[in-house]
Amino acid sequence: MKKRTSLVSLRQINKKYWQTVTGEKTPEYKRGQVVKSRKRYLQLLRSKIPFLKKILDPKKQKKITVIVDGKNYYFTLLGTGFDMKVAARPAVILLDGTGKKYLFYRSTGINSKKPGEWLPFNSIKVIKRKDGSSYGWYEKFEGHPNFPELFVKLGEKIKELEPEIEFVNASTPSSVNAINDYL
Repeated sequence: MKKRTSLVSLRQINKKYWQTVTGEKTPEYKRGQVVKSRKRYLQLLRSKIPFLKKILDPKKQKKITVIVDGKNYYFTLLGTGFDMKVAARPAVILLDGTGKKYLFYRSTGINSKKPGEWLPFNSIKVIKRKDGSSYGWYEKFEGHPNFPELFVKLGEKIKELEPEIEFVNASTPSSVNAINDYL
């Protein structure tokens, strides 16, 4: 009999994944096992969460390589980005070789003074209004907009590929939660 996986257990799997991959004492062989299970996990997400089915479509993914200080860094750009209509800024998700996510948004330039540039951000926060409605907001990194060269080069690659990226609406709290909780 096939074991059913609930969304609660998927959230727990994701939490354990991040603890293992970011743990300094995790041996390399264990990280390799976790990366394999992460790939299976992402495939399972596509079948469980309709919003993520579009975001994780393997046919739209694009491989990106950037070189910093002579070292190659490999990423996968999920070819379907998302747009939070309230923030009016499209965003994309990159995955590194371990499946770790990196979020980037297209800047308006109001605070960063870099209009049209793709900049990394930390997470999406759900903000509640006084009237009870809510919206998503991109939580920026400390030190914004001064980033390491790796992030600058990734932003440049995203800008090159932007015409090929389809953007879907992510204005609902369930869409924001899907990105924050499961990726």
